[in-house]
Amino acid sequence: DRRRFDNELGLRGALRLDQNERVQSRGLFVQNEISFSEQLQLTLGLRADQVRFDVTDRFLEDGDDSGARTLRNTNPMVGLSYAMTPSLSLYTNYSTAFETPTTTEFNRPDGGGGFNPNLDPQLATNLEVGLRGSFGLQNWYELALFQIDVEDELIPFEVPGSPGRNFFENAGESRRNGMEFSITAHPTSRLSTIVSYTYSNFEFTNFSTTTADYRGNRLPGTVEHLVFGEVNYTHPSGWYGAVDATYVGEQFADNANAAISPSYTLMNLRIGLERDVGNFHIGPFIGVNNLLDEAYNNNVRLNAFGGRYFEAGPTRHAYAGLALRRSFR
Repeated sequence: DRRRFDNELGLRGALRLDQNERVQSRGLFVQNEISFSEQLQLTLGLRADQVRFDVTDRFLEDGDDSGARTLRNTNPMVGLSYAMTPSLSLYTNYSTAFETPTTTEFNRPDGGGGFNPNLDPQLATNLEVGLRGSFGLQNWYELALFQIDVEDELIPFEVPGSPGRNFFENAGESRRNGMEFSITAHPTSRLSTIVSYTYSNFEFTNFSTTTADYRGNRLPGTVEHLVFGEVNYTHPSGWYGAVDATYVGEQFADNANAAISPSYTLMNLRIGLERDVGNFHIGPFIGVNNLLDEAYNNNVRLNAFGGRYFEAGPTRHAYAGLALRRSFR
């Protein structure tokens, strides 16, 4: 059940929408794995989906917008993996995907009831190749290259009469090329490290409106370079400490790539103790987030009306807590 009222400077105004929305989803999924040898394995999958949206309009002053939409799609998946050595495996996956709008994303930009008849589900074709390996006893790494082609990508925007509310439209086509790398290492029994890097080149390949052509522009809200690192130290006495850092590259806030959210780096620190006392396990901890007191945008509102794209993140702040568990023996 959904109702919407005018916002009269923070007070509830006149009723503008009153409707009942019902969504029914049905799916069938089958998967099979075939081992040709100890080294070579083939995975096959198929999924069929049907999603039906029904709306009953109870606000009839602007007409009856009751109706229904049924969205269907069938998506295959094929994967192949080959173990070159006990510590190194190669793999590749091909699949398609189907994503329907939510009932909220189906909202009509003109403020009427029912569902937006011009909004369609987005379809994606995914191709990934990569390798996984290990060295030593507790060290792992993974590298993956991917390409995702999307048709009718769901893109948010705002309208002047409803600032702060997201509506959605379909972009014609987009392509997402990227690379992901991660490594987990244990230099000593007390020390562990994690490093990961993601490169993302996501752009519109075919998207134009009546007023602009966005072909070749980067998808708003996507980050080209993303780096994460963490170092964790644990002492035999139960004390531990961890520090992590995340670098987030710049991102565009609009389809035109005119508004930019700058890059930033966040560092966090956490210290704690894990110890058994009788039948209890205690774990006091304390931490500091945004250790360097970086000024950054915690959230970017895509294609926001009036240039209100950015929401600031919190400054340096501390927290503390205590975990307590009892063992019944």
